[in-house]
Amino acid sequence: MIQLKTFGEIRIENMIDLMRKILIEQHNSKVKSNREILKILIISICFFGVQQLAFRCDDESPNSVNRGNYIELIYLLAEENLLLKHHLENSTTFIGLSSDIQNDLIYSISHVLHQKILDELEETEFITIILDETIDINNKSQLAVVLRYVLNNGTLCERFIEFFDVTMHRDANSLSKFVIKFLNDKKIMKKLIGQSYDGAAVMSGDSHGLQAKIRDVNPSALYIHCFAHKLNLILSKSCSKFKECKVFFATLSCLASFFSTSSKRTAEFDKYVKKRLPRVAPTRWEYNDRLVQTVFNYLKDLVVFFESMIDEESDIVWDNDVLITSRGYLNILNDANFLILLYFLQEVFPESDLLFDILQTKINDVSYCLKSINDFRNSV
Repeated sequence: MIQLKTFGEIRIENMIDLMRKILIEQHNSKVKSNREILKILIISICFFGVQQLAFRCDDESPNSVNRGNYIELIYLLAEENLLLKHHLENSTTFIGLSSDIQNDLIYSISHVLHQKILDELEETEFITIILDETIDINNKSQLAVVLRYVLNNGTLCERFIEFFDVTMHRDANSLSKFVIKFLNDKKIMKKLIGQSYDGAAVMSGDSHGLQAKIRDVNPSALYIHCFAHKLNLILSKSCSKFKECKVFFATLSCLASFFSTSSKRTAEFDKYVKKRLPRVAPTRWEYNDRLVQTVFNYLKDLVVFFESMIDEESDIVWDNDVLITSRGYLNILNDANFLILLYFLQEVFPESDLLFDILQTKINDVSYCLKSINDFRNSV
């Protein structure tokens, strides 16, 4: 009876309050949904960062067979997430798949991470800066900046900060101005107690190098060369002074290339040797270990393989150049000097690899590293 008597006579302010309440509930529900969608996008971007995967490809149009890792992952997640699927099918203003949105999300995540690092830098009392230069795919020189410090609870942190373009400023003066400005901007110059770079003269020069110019501003910033990098240089340069060693490693490198450049040789090689010969990097001593160990473990199989290649009764016809090369490799694999170095180095490499791992482990202290170096020297 009350509803009947008051039909059409409800006060307008009560109706406005009711509608306002409904609109607020709808708005909050929409905000909650948007946050869930944004959470999925952020988690996906963090996943690509951790796994070091590329985000985009050349053609990201709806008709493309492959729209890039990021977009394809989002649509894959939408198969199991109805909220995300509804968003992708019905959203008209913000979908979150464009390259601009991806870049904005990446920048936002990096801003949060940098702020977290700055908060940690305020806590710590001592900081070391680590710099290294690298060339990107566009042939630009980039300076990678890493900070290493200990928190008050004893946790050791090593944080990558950013890549900086130094293509036009690679001399010691320009780099020192950049580093000093960077340290002052972060307000950590007074906390700097160490600096670590590679052995290039621009970086490590005693009087005009970057480390010397930083010490002019902050004498407490001791320069420490990367021990693992030193070890690599010492072993590589030492071997390059001996003709036998140079020939030995050149032979191993050419041996790996001999099979990798021909599918026919690779297919035949797989019948005799159940393991591929790894490629090596000429500037990385430790990368030779896998090749030396593989040749040592499969030496007899390699000899049988090359003997089969030069066998006149072989069913497979090889080019004359391949036959001549095969006969040369067979002679080398039976050569006493080659075998002596092979047997010797397959004993040395496990020791040097162990030392490389020790020198690059964050938790080890200087005294333990020095002891390990002496142990390696005595072992050799």
